[in-house]
Amino acid sequence: MSELTAGSVACPICGKVYKQKGLKKHLNTCSAKEEHHKRDNDFLAREKLRAATEILKRRTGKVYQQPQVDDIKCEYHPFSKRITEVHHFHEYGMQVKEPIDYIINNEPWRPFRTRRDFEFASLTITQSLTKKAVDSLLELTYGAIGKDPSRGVLTLQSYDEMMDIWKLAANKMPGFTKMPVSDIYKGESLTYDVWRHPVWDWVMKLVQDPQLAPHFEWDAKHLFKYNGESWVHFYDEPVTGDLWWEIQSTLPEGGKPLLLIVYADKTCLSTFGTAKGYPVVARVGNLIINLRNGDGPSGGFMIGWLPVMEEPASETHKRKWKNHKAIVYHRAMEIILQDIINHSHTGFAIICGDVKSADYEEDCIMTLTWGTGSYCPCPICLVPDTKQAIHDVAYPLRTQATMKAVYMEAMALGTVEEREDLLKKYGLRSIENVFWKIANSDPYRSTSFDCLHTFDGGLFDDHLFKQILLHVEALGRGALTKLDHQMEIFPRWSGLKHFKAITTLSFNDGAKSEDISKCILFAAHNILTRQADHAGYILLKCMRCYINLRMYAGLHVHTSETISAGREEVKCLSILLQEYQAKANPEFRKKSWNFPKNHLYVHLFNDIEQKGATPNYSTKPSEKSHSNLKTAYRRRTNFKNVAPQVSKTLSAPSQSSYINITYEINVLEASQKPVTAADNEDEAENDEDVTPPSGHYKLGSCTKPIMLGEVEENYSNDVAFERFRLRLSEFLNRELDAEKRPGYRYLHNTGDQNTKIRPGQYLTINYESIVDWREDTNLLRCNPMFQGAPRYDHVVIKTGSPTTLGTDIIARLLMMFTIMVNDITYDIALQKDTDLQLLRLRARPRKSAEFLFLSSIIRGALVIPDFSQQGDFFLVDTVDGDMFLRYCLYR
Repeated sequence: MSELTAGSVACPICGKVYKQKGLKKHLNTCSAKEEHHKRDNDFLAREKLRAATEILKRRTGKVYQQPQVDDIKCEYHPFSKRITEVHHFHEYGMQVKEPIDYIINNEPWRPFRTRRDFEFASLTITQSLTKKAVDSLLELTYGAIGKDPSRGVLTLQSYDEMMDIWKLAANKMPGFTKMPVSDIYKGESLTYDVWRHPVWDWVMKLVQDPQLAPHFEWDAKHLFKYNGESWVHFYDEPVTGDLWWEIQSTLPEGGKPLLLIVYADKTCLSTFGTAKGYPVVARVGNLIINLRNGDGPSGGFMIGWLPVMEEPASETHKRKWKNHKAIVYHRAMEIILQDIINHSHTGFAIICGDVKSADYEEDCIMTLTWGTGSYCPCPICLVPDTKQAIHDVAYPLRTQATMKAVYMEAMALGTVEEREDLLKKYGLRSIENVFWKIANSDPYRSTSFDCLHTFDGGLFDDHLFKQILLHVEALGRGALTKLDHQMEIFPRWSGLKHFKAITTLSFNDGAKSEDISKCILFAAHNILTRQADHAGYILLKCMRCYINLRMYAGLHVHTSETISAGREEVKCLSILLQEYQAKANPEFRKKSWNFPKNHLYVHLFNDIEQKGATPNYSTKPSEKSHSNLKTAYRRRTNFKNVAPQVSKTLSAPSQSSYINITYEINVLEASQKPVTAADNEDEAENDEDVTPPSGHYKLGSCTKPIMLGEVEENYSNDVAFERFRLRLSEFLNRELDAEKRPGYRYLHNTGDQNTKIRPGQYLTINYESIVDWREDTNLLRCNPMFQGAPRYDHVVIKTGSPTTLGTDIIARLLMMFTIMVNDITYDIALQKDTDLQLLRLRARPRKSAEFLFLSSIIRGALVIPDFSQQGDFFLVDTVDGDMFLRYCLYR
């Protein structure tokens, strides 16, 4: 790191270093350049608007008379006055997920003079450095250039100067304001603080951004895929759901719905849970999912901070205190959403609908239903408390009109007892719902299914998983040890968390619970057998049904077929749980399955039809924002009276500027280099090449070349490599028959044993996902020592012959290598073939290993040994949606 030398000074405009004598002349030139830069920025803004307009114009599609197989049809809402479009499949599928047209800002760090200045200022934000610490660091590092001179010189001189630039960079958005909310409790007026950020200002900032304009959806549409005989309806984004269509039908001509996805959930800020926060996060559902759920300025935005009302010991479980909390929360939400409420009635170029994304507890508060223990605990329908585990009966749905009518009827009754008796029948509280005030909104219909809380952290983690562990524990300590061991040796897979033990886990987050649910069936199948524990075996059947349901729930695109199949799984799970209850011993039968999270999924597929696929309203993206809150709590508060301190930190000019500038820098860098394949924490390794292939596959992590003769010597004890050169010769002669010269045979001469191959240990495979017909990637290993253990992954191969898996076989990679034949390089794998019987894989002898071209691989496959029968394996079809749907017919 170099610094300013004596007699030199940094230009306050560009940050470059000059001698004192030449600074004046340079300043004149630099000022002129700065003026040019300003004009360039103005041009860039106009260009963004022009480019956005062009992209919007290109949205008009051609209309084809005769549909082809896999064509995509888009029917727009009649009010849109847009014609129906039909696109050929290649125009819709097999592309990198949602490519976005960006206008590149080549100096996104402005108004900071250099990128180095911005990076230093960013460090002070991410590390929450104090004023004193910043000034001390600048005194030591002023004038630093660092390893990369292209990033400029550090010209910042003080904390105050840095903050002035942050303020200049910040969009003029108002910060949080504190508002009081009060209620009378036991004759005493209790007042709490609620923090709000003007929602409408944030919404208009997004809507008026020309760079985002092409990525907004305003008109409802229905999507169909042609299967050769008929058009199959499918759902993905919220704009494709029936609810959007219905809302647009109620609007005046020219009116467009604005969908707000509102998330509220309490979170622990401190390690021991003594300090809590209650953020309210909003996302705009009109934006495509990659932007809406991303980390950039178009992603989630904290619009409010609800008061955290700790329950006094004297009021524990008291009905009056619960009512008091609900009243306060609704009055607080009315304050937070006040400008939205106003515009929903008067209109402001757009009119609002809303979707709420929350945990069950928050759903009950927002819908003002009593929840668990009430006569009708579901916030969506009127299912009786005793019938929540039975899914073959449809109960009346709650609507704003009916619930409001019940509330008004109750309020007209003479006594409190009469009011409560009537409201109790419907599970309602005696409080007016603030969401009734939002036009074109229905709080019961807006309540959306959340896989994270209802499935992963709810039905599975709190109930099915615990019940399975109880059954395993009843078989003795050896059974628990066996389950842990089989989870530990479960093969690793990119994106799937690996566990050393699961029977002693004291805490799971939702993501880990989801990964355990994908694996536990394969790890426990030889423990809870029909002979060892008949009821436990039925419980595993319940688990299979649950994971099928979870896989359907997580799909990014749904067709009428997947929705129908998912509804069948809902019925199946109810029937199997009743069978389990009937067969279980008394010690297990005391477990009740009448609880809300064993009922809410009855509404899952209605939600998908109404609002699109569940990732659109998942709480996962919003829960990520909790980490920012916890950081602000740890580093920017004195751990007392937390809300105003955290709110001040998150609304500081530096915070919003940091997000916007960092996002633009990321866009700039992404435009200058290929995207790197994301790998999970278990896959960390310094690979020679981990860049996804631009085509179907790419072989990486190549080792030094080795002669064919050496291969046979090195693997002399492995029957899979017997006659390696001759078998490779036979393979090449068979597969390259059209290319060889008459009478010529590849690698047949004795001297050919000196021909070299170059082994590779890392393979990226691009394939078309049958879930959403877009490109996805598998990261595969063929490595004798990866993270301390051998790793030889499996692949799916397309064959020309029929098999019990259609025309596919599953094979294990034993070696991957490139070889040059007649100046042409071929990528080849030695693979061990398998036979499939249902989803059981039976391995052929190792000596029957065969060669194949890497280009014949369809995708990767996760395979686990059958721990009860040596030589047999199971295909883990729960690893992702594509694998699940690809082989669902063979289960």
